[in-house]
Amino acid sequence: MNKKILLIICLFLSFSNKVLASTFKGGDVINDMYIVKIDEFGNKEYKKAQFIINENNEYVYCIEPFVKVKNNVKYENYEDNFENVLGISKKLWQRINLISYYGYNYQDNYYDHTNSSWYYITQMLIWREIYPEGSFYFTDTFQGEINLNLYENEINEIYNLVDNHFTIPEFNIPEVYVNETITLKDNLNVLYKYKTDNENITLNNNELIVKVLNEEQTFNLYKEMNNVNPIIFISNKSQNILKGYINIPVSASYKIIAKKPKGTITIKKYGESLVINDNNFYFKAKELEGVTYALYSSDNELIKELTTNEHGEITYENLELGTYFLKETKTKNGYIIDEVIHKIELTENNNEKEVLAKLTLINNLEKGKLIIKKKDANNLNPIKDTIFEIIFNEKIIFEGITNEDGILEIDNLPLGTYIIKEKTPSQGYISIDDDYIIDIITDKEVKEIEIYNIPDTNIDLSLNLICIKKKYLYLIWCYGKILFTKGRY
Repeated sequence: MNKKILLIICLFLSFSNKVLASTFKGGDVINDMYIVKIDEFGNKEYKKAQFIINENNEYVYCIEPFVKVKNNVKYENYEDNFENVLGISKKLWQRINLISYYGYNYQDNYYDHTNSSWYYITQMLIWREIYPEGSFYFTDTFQGEINLNLYENEINEIYNLVDNHFTIPEFNIPEVYVNETITLKDNLNVLYKYKTDNENITLNNNELIVKVLNEEQTFNLYKEMNNVNPIIFISNKSQNILKGYINIPVSASYKIIAKKPKGTITIKKYGESLVINDNNFYFKAKELEGVTYALYSSDNELIKELTTNEHGEITYENLELGTYFLKETKTKNGYIIDEVIHKIELTENNNEKEVLAKLTLINNLEKGKLIIKKKDANNLNPIKDTIFEIIFNEKIIFEGITNEDGILEIDNLPLGTYIIKEKTPSQGYISIDDDYIIDIITDKEVKEIEIYNIPDTNIDLSLNLICIKKKYLYLIWCYGKILFTKGRY
């Protein structure tokens, strides 16, 4: 742009800016670094790489590559409205600033641009941006051949940083639950440039550690350039100069949608099982299939009714945390239903994703009681020491002897049909060969049976005994009273 036109524009835009005499001059030469500048007309200018500094020995950048620097000239100083002052787009002004920021003296965890060569590489890139009509190359020697490979990596490095200035971290956010702490890795490897004011977030190089406190949680990241306020020096008699750069902040917002832990209630159901061993019996627990439970909410609303499988198991899944009530509604035949209503609390514990509640429950068999009363057929006195066998499902499950009162009691007999067999009569009595059959059909049922034995003595004719039959014994009292009869009791 024509210098006079530019000056008029500048004065029109900001007539109140200070006009100062400033000195800009060549500083240290950068060894073994050479360039060639070619304008739009093909005119070449070979140069040795050298710093441009002000009177305070602060480095600055030339923004007019084909205009000479003159000392002690008056400059218009501009500290805002830069793109309008320079007559360039906002986008280009932003790019020049980013080049100056990521160029000379830039440092972070991965990059170090403090070597003096980075100054002139930065200067070259600024020229290329602000003066695209020209060409700017590095040469092997002063006035030597153009070498496109010289500082190619450094140039690409700066451009990469500039092009990614607005790149924000990218995370793969996993399934997360409230009160869980997760570590997020930035897929783009730019997180280290960012900061956060969120106290629940820790930044660790390329990783973000987040404590999730709510079902919906937002966190912000930001990055800022070092606070170096730029100044543009404009003169119609000398080269225009740039010092510093503007801050171009970048921010990003992320939202984590968390889940509350879900609850699972599992039931393991057992039932009593009869075991017969060595003429005795006992009970052990076995997995019980076919028992139905209803699960209710704290508001007494039915959630679901399930029945135990072949392993005696029921599982209620995906439950909201809270209070539940479990009630047995149906049990298997022969078992006593569980009347207890079980209260279950599903509460968070140790930041678990799933809260588990396990219940082990047992159903007892319905049982009855058998009482055998042994009596003398003649005088109805009790007979002790008579041994009986109790048979169930063709197995002897109990063997016992009558006490002093002629009584034998057997408790906890499961429902079913039992055979009573006299194994050994009391001394002095005739053995009974016949069996007695009883049925216990209801829970807590008590069955009593009286069994009479005849003394083993000479037959007393005064009894008017009519008939004796060994295998099927029928006794008829002389007074017509039936003492006992074979058959079901």
